[in-house]
Amino acid sequence: MDKFFPQHIAEDFIERLDRLSGNSVPCWGKMTAAQMLAHCCEVTREALGEKKITMVELDNETRKKLLYINTKDNTPMEKFIEADEGSVISDYRDFETEKSNFITTIKKLRTGNKIEFENRLHPFFGNMTANEWFVLTLKHLDHHFRQFGL
Repeated sequence: MDKFFPQHIAEDFIERLDRLSGNSVPCWGKMTAAQMLAHCCEVTREALGEKKITMVELDNETRKKLLYINTKDNTPMEKFIEADEGSVISDYRDFETEKSNFITTIKKLRTGNKIEFENRLHPFFGNMTANEWFVLTLKHLDHHFRQFGL
């Protein structure tokens, strides 16, 4: 059965993580490195089906258009995108703890089967295919590592 995250992608994020430190300074945005890792884990819980989803009020046409724009290709996410309230991390976070949590999250993405991600609900986009979840998760994680120059 196909895995959600291929091995080489999981390894790439772990290698980038190894170049991040608690003192890393973002190229944009306000989060510390530890807060960014916590945010990435929190949002990825949606893809993993571990988080209760509260839908944002949008009409279906807007949902479909936004989903298409965000998953149609490998264009990186833009800087300064607003996070939804449920995933904003503004309190103090310990870098080593969040680093460990991120590694656990990547392992879950790596060991999950694609079929498990099929038709999962997203708060903005509604029900998504496994491929849409893959593209969006990959872009989101990449966005935040680029935020720290990685």
